[in-house]
Amino acid sequence: MVERITAIRKISPYESLAFNKLTPEIMKRAETIKKGPFKDIIPKLKDSILDPDEHLYVSAVLGSEIAKATINEKVDKDIDNINGIRAMFMCIDLQTAIYYGNKEASLETLKNYEKFIKNSELKGVFNRSVEEFPDFGITSESARDEDFKNAEDLLKETKGNPILAIIICHRGFRRGLDVFLEYKYISNTPTSIAYVGRNSPGAENHDRGMKYSNSEVQFLRRLMHGRKTVIISPTDTFLFKKQDGQLNRSNRLRLSVAYHSRLTLGTEGNPAEIISVPIPLVEKNN
Repeated sequence: MVERITAIRKISPYESLAFNKLTPEIMKRAETIKKGPFKDIIPKLKDSILDPDEHLYVSAVLGSEIAKATINEKVDKDIDNINGIRAMFMCIDLQTAIYYGNKEASLETLKNYEKFIKNSELKGVFNRSVEEFPDFGITSESARDEDFKNAEDLLKETKGNPILAIIICHRGFRRGLDVFLEYKYISNTPTSIAYVGRNSPGAENHDRGMKYSNSEVQFLRRLMHGRKTVIISPTDTFLFKKQDGQLNRSNRLRLSVAYHSRLTLGTEGNPAEIISVPIPLVEKNN
């Protein structure tokens, strides 16, 4: 059972270290370091983890690039089995260890990830390149306070119940996981679980929407039992092409909520309850 093996359940005091005392210079350096082929990301991450003078945000950015490439590999190769799900949890566990500032756990989880991926259908991820454009606009210097406020607001809405947090990737991964870990700690809900899903803003119909395999759909439906379903997503809008060729504008968070309402067996007339947590975009990181 993937949930028992890989989901981190321990409740430990959580501080948002990766977003503490952020500066524009730190954010720009992280974007510069991440550039290059994916195969270089793992040694870069190891160096970042071991460097006592490096800000934890740099490791967080590198860890999120591993998650991004792994998700894309799973989607592009249409991997529809337990390995695809296990790989998603490994990315979450790696980023969680980084966020806690636990060097030993980070390196051990990274080692396990590398070994697992090299012996699975996802090994093609090592042939990928990290996208060159910077991921500005999702992280502000006040991200730590914003994420804690989101977690507090979520606690009021859920009344402290366990949640299944679906973090919408790619841009929502870093901030979304921070919100989830804050919530899990202040709510003291060890059975709360986070998962990741890619909601593509593709211009063409075939590349638009949530990218889950059939195995993931069935797995998520099981996880929804006994947990409030929460969607954590950026609030960006994008254009897509309808079947008649016309362009339409849509919102990533709203589309994600509608999809997961149907996933929980809700209908258009009687939608299932889904709690949304918006991650507002910032205009620019100077």
